[in-house]
Amino acid sequence: IPRHNEDGCEIRVISGTYRGIEGAMKGEYVEPRYFDVSVAGGGRWTAETAPEATVFVYIVQGEGVFGPAGGSPIREKNAVLFSKGETFSVDAAEGGIRFLYLEGMPLNEPVAWGGPIVMNTKEELDQAFRDLDSGTFIKK
Repeated sequence: IPRHNEDGCEIRVISGTYRGIEGAMKGEYVEPRYFDVSVAGGGRWTAETAPEATVFVYIVQGEGVFGPAGGSPIREKNAVLFSKGETFSVDAAEGGIRFLYLEGMPLNEPVAWGGPIVMNTKEELDQAFRDLDSGTFIKK
C-alpha cells in the first residue's frame, strides 16, 4: 500500500488519491478515497474534502478530537460520520491515533431497501426476493 509521511502523520492510500499518490485499489464505478491514517501524539491532520462528499472514520487505536478544537475526544472502536461540507481535521491525543478514513461522492441513484437487499427500484427489489425464494438470487 503506497504511503505518505508528513508532520508526524502517516497516510496509507488504499484507494483514491492523496497528494498525488494513487491508491492500490481502484473502483470500477465509484472512486472512494480510503486511507489508513496514523497521527502521532499531539499531532494534527487535516484533509481537503469536496463539499458534497460524505466522510466517515472508524477509530482503530487511540483517541482524538475530530472537527473544531475543543470538542470531545473520540476513542478507539467508535465511528464518526461528518456532515457534508464540513472541513475534516483530527487532533490526536498524547498516545496518538490510528483511524480508517473513507470519503465518497453521492451516487445520485434511487435506493429501494428491503431488509438485507438493496436495489435501485421497487421492481428490482421484488425480482431479487423472487430470485431469493427460487434459489437463483446468486448468479454466476
